[in-house]
Amino acid sequence: IVSPSQTTYNTTIINLSFNVVEDSSFECYYSVNQEQHSIQNCEQENQVLLTLSEGCYNLTVLAIDEYNNSGSQTVQFCIDVTPPVVEQASPSGVLTTSNVEIELHTNENAYCKLSSQDLSFNQMQQLFSVTGTMIHKQVLNLEQGHYVYYVKCKDVAGNAMDDSIVIEFDVNLAPTASIDIKEAKLQDDIYLLKKGTYKIELVTSEPVNQPTLYYMFNDDTAKKQISLIGSENPKDVLKLSIEEIEKVIYPVGFYRVKAKNI
Repeated sequence: IVSPSQTTYNTTIINLSFNVVEDSSFECYYSVNQEQHSIQNCEQENQVLLTLSEGCYNLTVLAIDEYNNSGSQTVQFCIDVTPPVVEQASPSGVLTTSNVEIELHTNENAYCKLSSQDLSFNQMQQLFSVTGTMIHKQVLNLEQGHYVYYVKCKDVAGNAMDDSIVIEFDVNLAPTASIDIKEAKLQDDIYLLKKGTYKIELVTSEPVNQPTLYYMFNDDTAKKQISLIGSENPKDVLKLSIEEIEKVIYPVGFYRVKAKNI
């Protein structure tokens, strides 16, 4: 048997091609899953077009010469003309991490790709890092924002999805903050303060609701809160008592910020 071979085809029309090595006259038969058919005018080189449905088949070719000597060969193959189906897809909703894992489950072994545009499978450039089976994964490092990804898969027979699966989610990261003590000397990322009154500027990475600022000296046992005023870039004045001013040595201590984004 020259064709078909032991593989999976994405067509329902199969070309049966086989050769018979025999000088004398002979007759030939082929059977598909034990259903036998006779081949008229069997020659040394033969071709028959078979129209089959989806499924797996045992195809056997039998040749018998004029002396009733026979020879046969069997090949197994499958037909799959249906694209894979994505049964599960994640994530969705609001995520609070920058490392986002996109995961798919398909109903058969396949290869999956994703894109920020709705393209054909062949046009999509990014193949999932884990793919080729029924579970597919891809980790993305994202910034805060709204994301829409289009996903298509193709099975091992070459059937690709026509319609994309849409994965849509938001990344909402916790805000970050930095502190600047005005008119203070900065050395090796440590503020050196003299006795006096200082303005503290708190800058947040995004607008926040009611941020709170705490400070603490090295020998304190509890942190102290500063009430902030302002909106996107809250500001306040740090006022120290006489006892606290006397504690201002190098290093002075540390600040802690707590805030929720809007």
